[in-house]
Amino acid sequence: MEDKATKAPFPAEQKVAPTVHAVALRDHSLSLIPSTGMANGKDGDILQIAPPYNVTREEVDLIVERSAAAIEQVLGPSSSP
Repeated sequence: MEDKATKAPFPAEQKVAPTVHAVALRDHSLSLIPSTGMANGKDGDILQIAPPYNVTREEVDLIVERSAAAIEQVLGPSSSP
């Protein structure tokens, strides 16, 4: 979300989810599934992660690490959960 205090979503024009996906793919060898419109039908972003059912704990940790790195690269270090 753009503002954590008010929980305002990012405007669709900022293309946050597609940008994070592109950075994750280019710089972190991770493919995320970007989508928008989650807040009000237009604004708000979501990044889906869809590992296979046989994913290991180590692979989950790597996915989380790379996802956080891509988000921080796009939005800054205080943006990751």
